[in-house]
Amino acid sequence: MKELVIDVSHWDGNVDYEAWKKKHNLWGVIIKAGGNETSLGRYKDSQFENNYKKAKAAGLHIGAYYYTVSTSTTESKKDAEHFISLLKDHTFDLPVYMDVEDPRQFALSKTDLTTVITTFCDTLVSKKYYAGLYTGGYAWLNNMHYMQLLKYANWIAWWRAAWPTEAGDIGLWQQGTMRLSDGKVYYDDISGCTDISWCVVDYPSRIKNNETSSTKKEETIKIIAANVKLTKFCELMYKACAVWSLGYDQYQRQNIYDGGECDCSSLVIWALKTAGFDTGSASYTGNMSSNLTARGWKRLAPDLSKAQPGDILLNDGYHTAVVISGSGWNAKIAQASIDERGRITGGTAGDQTGNETNVRDIYTYSHGWSCILRYTEGTTSGISGKEPISDYKPTIKLEVDGIAGPATIKAWQISLKTTADGVISGQLQGNQKYFSGIHSVTWERTGSSLVRAVQKKVGVTVDGYWGYETSKGIQKFLIKNGFNVGSAGADGYFGPSSVKGLQNSLNSSKNPWK
Repeated sequence: MKELVIDVSHWDGNVDYEAWKKKHNLWGVIIKAGGNETSLGRYKDSQFENNYKKAKAAGLHIGAYYYTVSTSTTESKKDAEHFISLLKDHTFDLPVYMDVEDPRQFALSKTDLTTVITTFCDTLVSKKYYAGLYTGGYAWLNNMHYMQLLKYANWIAWWRAAWPTEAGDIGLWQQGTMRLSDGKVYYDDISGCTDISWCVVDYPSRIKNNETSSTKKEETIKIIAANVKLTKFCELMYKACAVWSLGYDQYQRQNIYDGGECDCSSLVIWALKTAGFDTGSASYTGNMSSNLTARGWKRLAPDLSKAQPGDILLNDGYHTAVVISGSGWNAKIAQASIDERGRITGGTAGDQTGNETNVRDIYTYSHGWSCILRYTEGTTSGISGKEPISDYKPTIKLEVDGIAGPATIKAWQISLKTTADGVISGQLQGNQKYFSGIHSVTWERTGSSLVRAVQKKVGVTVDGYWGYETSKGIQKFLIKNGFNVGSAGADGYFGPSSVKGLQNSLNSSKNPWK
C-alpha cells in the first residue's frame, strides 16, 4: 500500500477535506492536537476540534501529533500527559506522534534525546495509544539512536522525489508540500500548500486489532540487538581502515591493531568477532560463506544496487570488503587492499600509503563479487538505512541531501571561522520562508555570527538576520563560484536545491567560504 496523508494545524486554515479526497484520493490526515513551546507553554491547537470533526465527516483515517521542545525526561513525560488529555474522547486509527524538530533537542547527546523520545512514547503506549515519532531525515539518522526507536511508528520528513531508503524501517514519509489546485509536489514551503506524506503500513488494521506500537516488543528487541552488533561491526571496520594506521601483510595478518598488519579476510573476521558475532571456524575468504551462513547470515546475489550497511561483499577466492554506510551505489565500503609496494607481504608494519586499508565508494571488483553476505537473524532484512558511525572525522564529506542540519551548518561555521556549534542562532521566525532548507535554527532576535560572516562574504547588509537579500546574495555567490542552486537561480528563497549548492561548495577542494 502507499496512501496519501496530509498533516494540518491552525496554520492551514479551513481545510477542504472533501475536495482533497475527490481531487487527490486523500486517505488520511495527521492533525496537530497541541504542543509545548517556550513562548506559549502547553497549549491546544486552535483548529484541532474543527479539523477532527471535518476529517471524521469526510471518512478519513485520523492520527494526531504534538509539537514539543522538551529536553528532559521530566518535561517529556508532562508533555505526553498533556497530549493524552487532548486526545481524550477522540478516536484514532492512525498513530499519535511526538514532533521532534527543535535545535535545542538536537544539541542533546544521541542517548539523552533517545531517552526523551522513549519517555514520551512509552507514556502514550501505557494508555494504549499507537505511539510514534515525527522528525527530519537528518535528525533521524544523526541525532538519535534510531534503531532503538524501531518499536514505535516512524514518520520521517525527507523532502525529495525518491523514497528515502536510507531512513530504514519507516511507515510514513513526508515528501514535501502540495497545492490542492494543481497536485504538484514542491520541496520548499510554498504559500497555499499543505504538507503531504505517504503511508505504507496498514495502521488502521493494527489499531483495530488492539495493537500498540510496542506490541511486538520481543521481535523488536531481537532486531535492535542485531542492529547494534552490525553497527559495531561497521564502526570497527571504519576505525581500522580510516582512523588506525593498519597495514597489509598476508603473513602477519593477525596483528590487528593501530600500527599492525592484516589482510582482507582476517580484518573482516576480526571485526565480526569483536562486534560479538559467532564466526565458527572462518579463517579466510574460501570458508567465510559456509561458516557465516550457518550462523544467521544469508548468501545473496551480488546486486550492489541493493547493498546496505553491514553487508559483506565476498569473492570466494580473492577478496572481501564491508559496506559501512550509505546504500546501493551511494554506499561506502571499508577494506584491506594491498601493501605499500603493491605486494601481499614484506612491507613495513602500519599503513605506509594511507591506502593499504581504506574507506572508499562501493565498486565492482575486478574478479567479480561472488555474493553479498547479509545478517538476518532476528530480522528479515539486516540493517536498513544506516546508523551513523561515531568515529567519522570532519574530513568525511557532507552528504549532499538538500537538508542543512547541524553538520552542514558546522562545516560552514568552520569555513568562516565563527563559533562552530552547528546552529544558526537568533533569527526572526517571520523570515523562515526565505531559508526553508535550513533545519538548525533558533529564534531569539539576537542575530547570528555566522550570518554576519556570510553577509560580509557575499556583500549584502551585515545585520546577523537571514532574510530575502541574504538568501539572494548567497545564491549569487554560489552561482558565481560555479555551484548550482537549482532552476530558479538567485530567487531569494533558500530551499533544498540551494542547500545542495551550499553543501557542494563546502565539500569542494576550492571551498569559496574559506
